[in-house]
Amino acid sequence: KIGVTEKIPTARASELFTTGVPEPFVVSYYCLVEDAKAVEREVHRRLDVQRHQGNREFFRIDLDQAIGV
Repeated sequence: KIGVTEKIPTARASELFTTGVPEPFVVSYYCLVEDAKAVEREVHRRLDVQRHQGNREFFRIDLDQAIGV
């Protein structure tokens, strides 16, 4: 999952662990950026072909590659 949060990333990850999610999310990387929504849009645009499904924030990509984008 690659997306923006205004919360502490680990706190947000724990919120996402609900009944429909088989495993808790693990925060593998995060960074602070200016204009986070614009950065998110650009990253999602660049990774569109790796998108797991539709317009969701899940991608099939190696962590190092995602960080590079």
